Amino acid sequence: MLELGILKTWNAETHKAGVQLVGSLTTYLDNISVATNIAPQAMVVGNYVLVAIPGGNPRDACVVASWPQGSSGGGGGGGGGAFYALADATCIWRAWGHRVSTTPRTATVSSVAGDVITLTAAESYRFGEWGSSPEYMHKDNVKVKIRNNTRAQFAWVINGYHGLASNKLQVDDAADISTWQNGDTITTSYSGASHVGVELDLSGVILAGATIVFFKAQCSDNGTISTGKGVHISKAAVAGTWSMVFPQVSGIQNVAYPSIANTEARHVIVKDRATGVDTLQHAVYAIAYVK
Repeated sequence: MLELGILKTWNAETHKAGVQLVGSLTTYLDNISVATNIAPQAMVVGNYVLVAIPGGNPRDACVVASWPQGSSGGGGGGGGGAFYALADATCIWRAWGHRVSTTPRTATVSSVAGDVITLTAAESYRFGEWGSSPEYMHKDNVKVKIRNNTRAQFAWVINGYHGLASNKLQVDDAADISTWQNGDTITTSYSGASHVGVELDLSGVILAGATIVFFKAQCSDNGTISTGKGVHISKAAVAGTWSMVFPQVSGIQNVAYPSIANTEARHVIVKDRATGVDTLQHAVYAIAYVK
């Protein structure tokens, strides 16, 4: 479960915090862990904090995000905003059953029928793992931007591997792919070209006016570990703006809770970089936002 709180104490040496839950004068969590991806300078007493409490057990509570009251719409209490916790598993980007390599992803079109693209090979997993189960990406949660490099045209994928077929992709508007033909090359896309960044539309789950979005990102890589690899999230997709989780031990899953400022478009950019050929698996979830 996720709870919104106000930071009351912070010990930089022990990396522990004291938090009072918003809306309660009596619920106080003392000496709880703080996620190591949060910069110490962000832990300002009086800030709002997001607290993850696995299984509802306060002994396992951990602060996973911190932001100033009022500067981002708040989160209940004096900031004047509201805090929205999403479903336990709102998957927005996943490559778990099939390990992946450095993006951009590529595939070749075999045919088009209505809003469905058939690929020449079983490569729809390169554009996300879609399905009806909560741990998979779902069309009600996310759209993935792709580019037809042959024709310099774009479309938004809403279904694919697991949810449709291993060689098929479904888009949200058939008109976008009506001229696509056998032999055309498609890739993931951001900013007008094939790109290592993948543009995601989260307007299906994030209300207009949201100011901060919180994520859970996890990854594992069975290649040679590098801090430059892993799964990254950004709003601007430029150097210095990426929040990331990277593998620290080969074959061991690592988890982080990044947060990014949001805009009206409710789009975010992700990128995943493997240490070798098809060595990386990862999943990213939207877990909450402030509006």
